[in-house]
Amino acid sequence: MLASVTGKGVCLCTILWILDTKGVFSLKNVTLSIEPSVVQYRNTSKLRCTYDLEGDALYTVKWYRGSLEFYRYTPSEKERDKRKQAFPFKGVTIDVDRSDSTQVTLNDIDFVVSGEFCCEVTTEDSHIHALNNCKSMVVVQLPEHPPEISVRGEPFDYGDILRANCSSYRSRPPADLTLILNGITVNQTEPLALRKLRPTDYSDLQLELKLSDLHFQEGQLNLQCVAQVSSVYHETVGLELQSVRHPVPEKVSAPNTASAASTASSQTIPLRLFCFTMLCFNAESVIKILIKTIPASCVTYYTVVATPVCDYTDIRINSLDKFYALIVVINLINIKMPHNDNPK
Repeated sequence: MLASVTGKGVCLCTILWILDTKGVFSLKNVTLSIEPSVVQYRNTSKLRCTYDLEGDALYTVKWYRGSLEFYRYTPSEKERDKRKQAFPFKGVTIDVDRSDSTQVTLNDIDFVVSGEFCCEVTTEDSHIHALNNCKSMVVVQLPEHPPEISVRGEPFDYGDILRANCSSYRSRPPADLTLILNGITVNQTEPLALRKLRPTDYSDLQLELKLSDLHFQEGQLNLQCVAQVSSVYHETVGLELQSVRHPVPEKVSAPNTASAASTASSQTIPLRLFCFTMLCFNAESVIKILIKTIPASCVTYYTVVATPVCDYTDIRINSLDKFYALIVVINLINIKMPHNDNPK
């Protein structure tokens, strides 16, 4: 009896050894990686499949999205079109030139491609053996702009109600929002599965909080809004709120000396004049034009003074015609008149 049992044991071990030498258990370590696994809409992702053949011959590598095979590599095929085969796959373009026995490149990826991907490796010897590995891909659309914060009721003090709103632009999936006050989370959106939103939508988060001394940090209130989409988008905006406990000093500006001088003397008269003369700048002709243009109260002054005291800026002289008539454009003239506190 013992010899019989021993004989059976020797037979079983022999069978296992023979199977092992035939390579049935040689293929191992089949691993799929997706780079990136979270893909922006209409972008590219590369799927890599690594494996250890342990000396066996590679028969095929097949790639699946769910149960749909979309790419196959068969090294025994001599023709390129048969060695690399791409099958119809809605929502993606397969880059065959950048695909081989260990990787496949997907371009122009649409939202419908989100899901589980698998690679299946098959070896060929006296037996055929296959192993596969699967990973998930998510296709997202990111917000075009950072989130925005709006606040009502400033300035704030102990006991006041802080009403704030944070909103994020349209994305897919809608962004998760978090409001943080002085480093402490005070509100955040519900998990996406609990929110009744469209696949692509705006996100909005409101806050109504009664403030206490615990919310102030050295009299300051700093509110932040964090928007996050999966692992590929993380944007933070901050706002320093006006606080009674931390007043902002009033801005002190230097006096405007030019304005003061203008106010001090009401007899400085800015005039815009267009002087047309046949001479290159005859003072007497200009004076005559000024007398007709300026207020009547100034006429006596210009009658007495031979040449007016003027500041001329940006004077342009252009030839008009064959008579060499000149246009003198005086853009700004400040006529400074004598100031007499005791008129007679």
